[in-house]
Amino acid sequence: MPSGNVCYCGIPYYVIPDKAGVKSAIMTGCRSSNPGYAKQVNGIAVNEKADSIHFLHSLVEGEGNKPVGRYILQYHDGFSEEVPIIAGKNIDGWWHATEVNDASIAWYGANLRSSHVGIYSFSCYPKQKGKILKNIEMICENNQLLALLGLTVIREGKGSVINMEYSFKEQAEIFINKYISHQNKIKSQLEFFLSSDSAEEVSRLACEPNIALLRRILSGYGKTKVANDR
Repeated sequence: MPSGNVCYCGIPYYVIPDKAGVKSAIMTGCRSSNPGYAKQVNGIAVNEKADSIHFLHSLVEGEGNKPVGRYILQYHDGFSEEVPIIAGKNIDGWWHATEVNDASIAWYGANLRSSHVGIYSFSCYPKQKGKILKNIEMICENNQLLALLGLTVIREGKGSVINMEYSFKEQAEIFINKYISHQNKIKSQLEFFLSSDSAEEVSRLACEPNIALLRRILSGYGKTKVANDR
């Protein structure tokens, strides 16, 4: 996946490049099949006022409407606030990324094991606006493995203006990934009634024209400026 300064779902993130010897994500886990991970990570430093907090995260396996962990927001005055992490609601699995209600698929791609791996962008809005958020704790629960790849804190009047040209490119890529995900769902459902080849053809005809159109727009974007693209 892309690293460095990126924009997913209209939110700027910094993703640490995946290089040898460099830890590029915070991982918490309590899976017997994946030993060696701490169940809880404390003290992810923020020291900012926050009107919204945005998490770029994913699970090893999605389980559907099941609590898998918590983010604990710790404020300088000693107050704390809990943000539940629920599979199928604001996060889901890396290996077979599917749409959820309270988060968006931020990046969607493929590797040697799966044709549709993905990560999620989840936004929460603290109740304690105006207070300084000191740090965040990340806790994994219920035999899961949780990865945090990026964290962005935004407050009104600071860090909230996003370059719309850059955002358009990212959003177009998100729509392409959603069409691909939808195409895979159509194919898998049609295979109950049609042959594999027929299901493949129907799903391709339903989605690939839209994917191709978005890719053509992306290939020409930036060569011809649109008057209102900022």
